[in-house]
Amino acid sequence: MNHCVQYPCFHLLVVNPALSTWKSKEIPEHFKDIFYVCSTSKTGLRWAIDTHKRKRGDEAGCVRSDGRGVVRYNKVLYYTYRIAYFLTTNENLENVTIDHIDRNPSNSTVLNLRVANRTLQNLNQNLSVANKSGYRGVHYVKKADKWCAQFFPYRKAVHLGYFDTKEEAALAYNKAARERWGDDAYQNIIA
Repeated sequence: MNHCVQYPCFHLLVVNPALSTWKSKEIPEHFKDIFYVCSTSKTGLRWAIDTHKRKRGDEAGCVRSDGRGVVRYNKVLYYTYRIAYFLTTNENLENVTIDHIDRNPSNSTVLNLRVANRTLQNLNQNLSVANKSGYRGVHYVKKADKWCAQFFPYRKAVHLGYFDTKEEAALAYNKAARERWGDDAYQNIIA
């Protein structure tokens, strides 16, 4: 059974390794003839053409140490998840970011990708290594001998209250985050 399909595309964000900066670049129309989306590939893409180094059906690019797939074409490095998103949706999205819903950069399936602004991406980050409670928006207040829940819409702290257990505080954060951000809100998983 073939899980791989071809789709047309228009734009993507390009990483220029020489400049180490982001810039928007229009994808050449022939990209739809060069790559195709494939769920069995580690990078999410396969080559649709034969060249002197690659054969049709070979995996396109490689996975970096941070888990993101990249592919080099004409001396320009592209993120494979961005190519996969645009090949599949055929949307012209210039100067936007694409977010991995499950926070796994190597999962480049189109169902796991969404257009996101900086706020949504910040909401979808993993917990900080400095987090000692194990829950987002929860910290211990020694003076009160209680767990405090709070969240930060638009960089301003909203105090949600003090709680006897960190699990109760995490539930309060979940409720407030769901009310504020809806389905996009990060939800603490209560153990």
